Amino acid sequence: MPAMTITNENFAREVMESDVPVLLDFWAEWCGPCRMIGPIVDEIAEEQQAFKVGKINVNNVPELAERFGVMSIPLLVVVNGGKVVAQSEGYRPNQKELILDMLAPFTKASKAIGTASTVVTEINTARAVGSGDLDVFATPMMIALMEEAACDCLAGNLEPGQSSVGTMINVVHVAASPIGATITATATLDETDGRKLTFTVTAKEGDKEIGSGTHTRFLIDAERFMSGLLPL
Repeated sequence: MPAMTITNENFAREVMESDVPVLLDFWAEWCGPCRMIGPIVDEIAEEQQAFKVGKINVNNVPELAERFGVMSIPLLVVVNGGKVVAQSEGYRPNQKELILDMLAPFTKASKAIGTASTVVTEINTARAVGSGDLDVFATPMMIALMEEAACDCLAGNLEPGQSSVGTMINVVHVAASPIGATITATATLDETDGRKLTFTVTAKEGDKEIGSGTHTRFLIDAERFMSGLLPL
């Protein structure tokens, strides 16, 4: 569908109350990079049906620019469920790819929440992996399970040839789990900033939470990433 013009009058209905994600393009006539992004945004609007595309002229509706804290343009913002979930500032040569990457986690009919489960056995205890000398679920194994849940969250959302890599995890492990316990990790995608994905992660033994924190992953081109690791 064509990109729509967002005004003060239709903002609440078309953006905040929308039941699908909305890509907002903040622009102005005098902005050169905006004129470069504009046709790309129009093309995406015509091609995609899973989300809305709206354009906000910052000169005509400065109130909306102020509401979103716009400091420079062009600025692209994704609103989902009435909340800003991703944004990208400026123009780049691969702009269309970046926009679609930014929208991908919110526009496909797959999970926004991922899970992964395991049973504590002799091979994933602290004693077995060297992170302690007790036969309880090892912290490194809990972290790996959380990353597995984040990957499960992205399953079906990635483009062909695309993958993700973990770059940061900040968690606490607050309760021990004995051999025989079932551990379930959950990852919820909270924010997308270009190729950067931020998750809230938890791990539970039954109803008891044993760990929680945040996890960051980056979207990558798998072939290009691996070729950079291999010797010539």
